[in-house]
Amino acid sequence: MNKYFLYIFITVIFISCKPLQKIKIREQSGMISEIVKEKVNIKRSDFYFCDKINIRFSDEEIKNIQAKIFISTGKFIFVSVSFLGIEIGRAQISEDSIKYINRLKREYYFGNIKNLTRIVGMEFEYSEVENLLIKGLPLNTRDNIKTVLHRFNDNGSDYVYHYGDDVKRFIKVYFKKIGMKEYRIEVMDHINGLYLVGVMDDYRNDPLYPGSIKVNLVNKEKKMDFEISIGKIENKDFSNTSFKINTNYNELVF
Repeated sequence: MNKYFLYIFITVIFISCKPLQKIKIREQSGMISEIVKEKVNIKRSDFYFCDKINIRFSDEEIKNIQAKIFISTGKFIFVSVSFLGIEIGRAQISEDSIKYINRLKREYYFGNIKNLTRIVGMEFEYSEVENLLIKGLPLNTRDNIKTVLHRFNDNGSDYVYHYGDDVKRFIKVYFKKIGMKEYRIEVMDHINGLYLVGVMDDYRNDPLYPGSIKVNLVNKEKKMDFEISIGKIENKDFSNTSFKINTNYNELVF
């Protein structure tokens, strides 16, 4: 399997939809409890859809690809990746399953989401991925304001949300105190040598405002630098999420 092709899907799932919650500009420190309350209690829409995502690589054979992402809240997250208008792959994760098709290599995998956590080297729940996209934090269904506040600390210029093992595997989300103009996420897995950083410099407080995220993805074998440009995010349904497999495709076994 082309591992980096799967990493592209994972990156798009984790950070392509910038946090969709409107955050009021904070000009003072000590307001983190209000920010957390807004995020934990946000009322989600039934659907989120963006079909204008462009991914530009700095040093790869394929320089530009396009993507679509669709979230049916509480059900699944769907991603489709295309090159020159032709779909080259799609993936979907739900609470208990993962579906993945690589049309370039004619491979597919349908299985349990636990296998995805093993592949990427980090355990997570579906709700954490969905809330990371919608609320900007990897919150699970058991989290409340108190537990979320416990994961925040103040490093002087940012509020930092820390989730996971302090040494081996963790996710950090950074929020600039003044104006909330920058949003930064780090995913670290020291066991498998995976390091991902995504930075949005122009965080406009408007979930429908187009933006751009610069991404640095490193593992033991390779480094990838690319930029994800995001178009308008709409609250609408999307029907083309089927996973029909051609007879000449090979099933991946892990």
